[in-house]
Parts: sequence; structure tokens; C-alpha cells
Amino acid sequence: MILRKIAQWLLFLLLSVLGFAAAVMPISARGKMGICLGRLMKLFGKKRRDIAQRNLSAAFPEKSDFELSRILLKSFENLGITFIEAAALAFLKADDIRKNIELKNHEAITNAISKGNGVILLSGHYGNWEYLAIAAGVCSQIPITVVVKKQKNQFVNKNINKGRTKFGNKIVLMHSAARTLVRTIRSNEAVALLVDQSAKYGKDGTADFFKMPAVTFDAPAELALKFRTPIVYAFAERNEDFTYTAEIHELDFSDLEYSAENVKILTQRHVAALEEQIRKKPELWAWQHRRWKHFLKY
Repeated sequence: MILRKIAQWLLFLLLSVLGFAAAVMPISARGKMGICLGRLMKLFGKKRRDIAQRNLSAAFPEKSDFELSRILLKSFENLGITFIEAAALAFLKADDIRKNIELKNHEAITNAISKGNGVILLSGHYGNWEYLAIAAGVCSQIPITVVVKKQKNQFVNKNINKGRTKFGNKIVLMHSAARTLVRTIRSNEAVALLVDQSAKYGKDGTADFFKMPAVTFDAPAELALKFRTPIVYAFAERNEDFTYTAEIHELDFSDLEYSAENVKILTQRHVAALEEQIRKKPELWAWQHRRWKHFLKY
């Protein structure tokens, strides 16, 4: 136990040094550091590499092996860049966030809040999802409660959460989020969720994702329909200079009332929005997780 904590602390120390260095260097240099890290992750991460290859082959049967290999490499590079940028968060200022990501139509968040039923922000592990949640709070001046997954390394977990919350956002752990999300919405505040990881089979329903059934969290659609809470969504698309552009859209469900069937319909709508974005630049999505683990063999 003691040796494990020492190892975790040493890793935290290394990430802190990398994060500080990344925060003070130019954006382009930070991005290139991330690319190098991503290539190392691909080289040594056989398990994740195999998962990503299986996912890509299933999602894009029409693409050549050369094109799939290119997407695979770029996807790992994206993870490396996002990892380095997340490590730098604790050392960045609000102005750095504004410079690094352009959030278009952020008024959609305040417009949704003005309706009095809170707002649900949806995204996925696309581009830099960490920057997106922070930028949404910084630009809208509305504290956002972000659903997160706990990291195994307690020191790293604490440091990442420090960066996530330093500009006013709040966090809640995924497996204990239900009551907090309801309370936040009823208080006419904002919640943010990433909805592209596999949910619990038998508890949540499935949605068509790249022409394959994917177990998907019901919670966003359930909350939206039950409390008439607007849903907005955005994806942080990386530019060539390592900055980001994200445009916020509102997901229309004015034709749906609260019912189990309509929860499925609304879930399919936001999954379709994610798929549309991924098809534009598939290399910016994290193909390394077992999104179809109940239907594909990994």
C-alpha cells in the first residue's frame, strides 16, 4: 500500500512538472508535446490500440487499411494533446481558456437558463472535452456541475479536479450523480455530461451508433423530458494552430412528451448529433474505449 502511494505520488509529481511546463510554453509547442506523448501511448498501449482498431474497422468498413491506420494514429495523438492540456489546466488563467477555445453561440446557455428549468450540456470524448466544459462556464458566467469519473491515482484525481473547478465549475462523481443532477436542474442551474461511453446493460437502453447498437445512458433524455430542461450540445474541434472552435447548438425535442418511448427517441437524437460530428473528423474522437462492448468482441 505504501509503495503504491509513493508510485502514485511520483506520477503526480511528474504530471505536475509536465503541466507547468506545458502551461508556460506556446500553444503550438504544447500541442507538439502532446503529439509525442500520444505516439508513445499508441506504441506501448497494445490493449487500447487493439480496441481502437476493432472499433474503427467496425465503424468504417468502407475505409481502407491505410486510412484506418491514419485515423488510429491521429486519435492517439489527440489523446496525448488532451492529456497534456489537462495537466496544464491547474496553471492556466481564464484568459488562457478564452484564447485557446472559441465558443460560438454561448448565449444558448444563458437563453436556456432564462426559461427557468436549468440546462443540460452534452458532449463526448472529442477534441478537448475538458476545455469545452471550462470554456462554457467562463463564457456564460454560469457555474456548471460536470459529471466526472474518478481517477485511480488519488493525487492525479485531486489535481485534475482542481483544474476543472478553478474557474467556478463544480464536479460530481458519475456513480453518485443522480440526486445532484436533479437538484441542480430544479435550482435552474447547468449540468454537463459526456454521453459516449458504454452505459449499464439492462439498466439503460441502446441507440444506433455507426449502424451498431450501443448501450447509452438514459439520464440526459430522462431529465430533459421529465423536467422540460433544454439540451444544448457542442464539440471542441481542434484547429491547425492547436486552438479550438466549438459551436453550441440546442437540441429540439419540442415534439416529445415524457414517456419511456420518447426517452429512447431523444437519446437517439443526441447520439446522432455526436456521430455526425465524429464522421467529420473521426481522428478527434477517443476510439480507445469499448463503446460497443456488449456487441463486439474485444
